[in-house]
Amino acid sequence: RARFRSFTGGERYEAFCRGSAYWLTPYALFMGLKKKYDNKPWYEWPKPHRNYDPDVVTDPEVLEEAAFQRFCQFRFHCLWQRLREHAAQAGVRIIGDLPMYVSEDSADVWSQRAIFTLDAQGRKTHCAGVPPDAFCAEGQHWGNPLYRWEKLKEDGYGWWMQRFAQVFELYDYVRLDHFRGFESYWAIPEGEKPSAGRWLYGPGTELFRTAYERFGPLPVLAEDLGTLTPAVRGLVDACGFPGVDVVQFCDGDPLAEYRPPEGKVVYSGTHDNQTLVGWCRSRYPDLVPEEAAGKLLERVLASGAEVVILPLQDVMGLDDTARMNTPGTTGNNWRWQARAEQMSGAQQRLRALANERR
Repeated sequence: RARFRSFTGGERYEAFCRGSAYWLTPYALFMGLKKKYDNKPWYEWPKPHRNYDPDVVTDPEVLEEAAFQRFCQFRFHCLWQRLREHAAQAGVRIIGDLPMYVSEDSADVWSQRAIFTLDAQGRKTHCAGVPPDAFCAEGQHWGNPLYRWEKLKEDGYGWWMQRFAQVFELYDYVRLDHFRGFESYWAIPEGEKPSAGRWLYGPGTELFRTAYERFGPLPVLAEDLGTLTPAVRGLVDACGFPGVDVVQFCDGDPLAEYRPPEGKVVYSGTHDNQTLVGWCRSRYPDLVPEEAAGKLLERVLASGAEVVILPLQDVMGLDDTARMNTPGTTGNNWRWQARAEQMSGAQQRLRALANERR
């Protein structure tokens, strides 16, 4: 805050605010109003502010908070660009993640109500999720509002084009989460269980053809896990995006042989899986789990895949106490952090694994 008080702007700041206005203005005002209304969700705000209209936001404290939020985003932008430049000089490319859906209580939904499944009062009519599967026998209820794809189509998927433009600026490659949702998605009526949902068609190739016409070849990885159909596989192939293969989902025994399908980015595990040591403990009860996991890392790196991604927990050889996320549960996820003293050993292990791959 002290730095913000003495900040005088400048041409670079003004250029950032102009170029980012399409998302920065609603975000900054949203955060200012969230503070004013004690962090209540936007659909519980007084009616004048429940609808996005910058002209009705006149409270000086809200406007000052909005200015501070713009300043914070500018500072992040500057620091991130420095990080990207440093990474590029070191030959490191950054893969970012683009979630399929956005939060109900977000600047996106508040300012773009017409493109989401909301009623006249701004409350959800349908929610995102998935039907019962191997991860969760009752299915998953994510709570995000769904997209009105026909409405988005009317202006050439403008909101999605802006979203793509932003992530392509931030990252070298972008992983599209829940890619199967672009072919068809699970729509759960508000207040119902996941099993009450149904599949509805997504935008398919039209969205990505529109993006290609604007951006050229798309630096995208498709997270094509979950319940896949021939139509989903066809969408991945039609777009030409690399898909994903996770060794823990391998048919057969990956310790004996592991050959991923051609054109896949290979993971030893993802944020939604057990760590490799934890998985080996249950998959190979007669083996030392740390040794089995080490052999599997060697298999993954020798698989012939052009790109191999190893979660830090697997590089460190950690068990399920370091698991990042358990789908279908809340309360204890996304809390694991590596300690500084662990990083030296992790660097040495990763360097050794990389040298073996060469």
